[in-house]
Amino acid sequence: MTISRKAFNQACGELRFDKDMADKLWLKLHEHCFLSGGEHITLGATPPREDARNVNEWHWDNANLMPWAKERLKQLLLGLDVPGLPD
Repeated sequence: MTISRKAFNQACGELRFDKDMADKLWLKLHEHCFLSGGEHITLGATPPREDARNVNEWHWDNANLMPWAKERLKQLLLGLDVPGLPD
């Protein structure tokens, strides 16, 4: 998982962290997580490869799973009998 500084700052703002606290937390995360640059923190079991290759799609895969998810949810949910559920 990669967290951008922009997304981090937005989340801190939503939680009403003051800027000093947010900056300290960002630096603390940098100390404990693998870094992929000054504006992102990458969390995972292994650091990113310098050549940025995703060997055998071991760490991630960018794929649109919406069609599969819709079909799978239909298979799982359409057969359920839920009392009190409107049509």
